[in-house]
Amino acid sequence: MKARLCFSPQNQPAFNFCQPRSRLSPLLQKSCLRLSANQSYQNAEIEIEALTGVKVGHSTQQQLVLSQDFQLPQAKQAISEVSVDGT
Repeated sequence: MKARLCFSPQNQPAFNFCQPRSRLSPLLQKSCLRLSANQSYQNAEIEIEALTGVKVGHSTQQQLVLSQDFQLPQAKQAISEVSVDGT
């Protein structure tokens, strides 16, 4: 298996390696996922480019989110009721 170094916007080698068939470093993927969780894919695209200088399209952001295998949290106790206003 060959390892590929990921390159930063300034063409400096990053200290982490890309996954096979991926052009995004793990740190850039994590940043994309965090921004996509809090806003639309199009706004995340704009913010990633502003923060890192790397353009990651909104469709790539969506594919990245949909390809993740998120683990559902386990409830420690049963919920008997929920209030809409938080009380």
